[in-house]
Amino acid sequence: MATDTRAALSQVRTAAMADDPELIGRMRSAALPQEELLRRSADARAGTDDLPAVRAARAAAARQALPAAQQARRDALEATAQAAGYASMAEAIRATRALPSRAAAERIGVGASTVNRWRIRLAQE
Repeated sequence: MATDTRAALSQVRTAAMADDPELIGRMRSAALPQEELLRRSADARAGTDDLPAVRAARAAAARQALPAAQQARRDALEATAQAAGYASMAEAIRATRALPSRAAAERIGVGASTVNRWRIRLAQE
């Protein structure tokens, strides 16, 4: 569905729910159970998984989504390190280098495996 069409329909539905508070309850009672929706979705997807156009579209979406997710993770780690009093995650790792991974992780506010990955990466630089 086109973005502008989806936005227009959403706006109409939001206005209808504001005008009729009982609408949400009626919509929920008419909806299929979550398990049935999941089954139908899986069945529909399975029927298109091998189509070249679908595979290409999914690959293109993955190429865009993965870098965005990785950047979000980097941003979250930087924010966590800054909240712990460090200028950056790299500085936090360097400052806690003498500590065991778990102790460093507790001090920074991340997991021990994150500390280990960062230590390996910084050692390679």
